[in-house]
Amino acid sequence: MVSHARARAAAPFLALAAVSLALTADPHVPWAAAVACSAAFASAGAVRVVEASAGVRSVRRATQRRTRDQLSGEIERILAASSPARLPSASPLNRIAVRRNVDQLRRLATRLADDDPISSEAVADAAHLLRDPSSPLYAGEVGEGLVPAAITRILLEARR
Repeated sequence: MVSHARARAAAPFLALAAVSLALTADPHVPWAAAVACSAAFASAGAVRVVEASAGVRSVRRATQRRTRDQLSGEIERILAASSPARLPSASPLNRIAVRRNVDQLRRLATRLADDDPISSEAVADAAHLLRDPSSPLYAGEVGEGLVPAAITRILLEARR
């Protein structure tokens, strides 16, 4: 059974396919051209259904337990890497920003690890914060003040 979102994505192409097929009734339009046009629109509709299905799968994957557990574990690794006991060591982390936001990072780890529903946007933003070198956790002094705001925004998004 095709979901509503996938059917809605394909509807314009299927309507064009039906109109193209209706053109075969006109004696001035070559039959082969109308059928070829209809087939092209129908196949474009099929492609849209597959694309919509992939989008639904990626949202589902982002909120799956495994993904959330990986991100929660990533927070624990970041906290361990920022420990003064680990100095001196080479790490791209902004250790000062991490240490100043330990409580918020632990709160985010707890939220990711709990069983309450969480939005795919919050999971994607958490992944960006924890893994992307351009995030405030890796941005040096520039990103230091942005870490609490980023974590707060993710926690607020997670409630939606």
